[in-house]
Amino acid sequence: MSYIHHARNADEHGIERITELNPGGVGIGTAGTTHVKRMVIQTSADGAKVEAETSGDPLKITFIPPHPRLIPVVDRGDKYEPPTDHLGAPIGEPSPIAIAELALDYLRTMTDEASKLP
Repeated sequence: MSYIHHARNADEHGIERITELNPGGVGIGTAGTTHVKRMVIQTSADGAKVEAETSGDPLKITFIPPHPRLIPVVDRGDKYEPPTDHLGAPIGEPSPIAIAELALDYLRTMTDEASKLP
């Protein structure tokens, strides 16, 4: 919650960005050993097409679209890093949406608990 509070404050009252664009890319991997003889990746407005001549284990090709990424923010002279864990559990992909959803769940739990107090 600290990061969200200070990122919001820096966004509203500062001039520095609180996110940056990750340009995305292509991930190429294999579960074992693969020899790539030839590979052609063609992109268009409709998507991407891959042609490959390989031997060995099959290739795993992953297209990673451009997406926003949280960055450290400075608020009132203090630096706040994007969270890497939440309530003791690691955060898989700390995207802005994932972090916002965790914060909303946390706030719902807190308000539910507060509404039960006398």
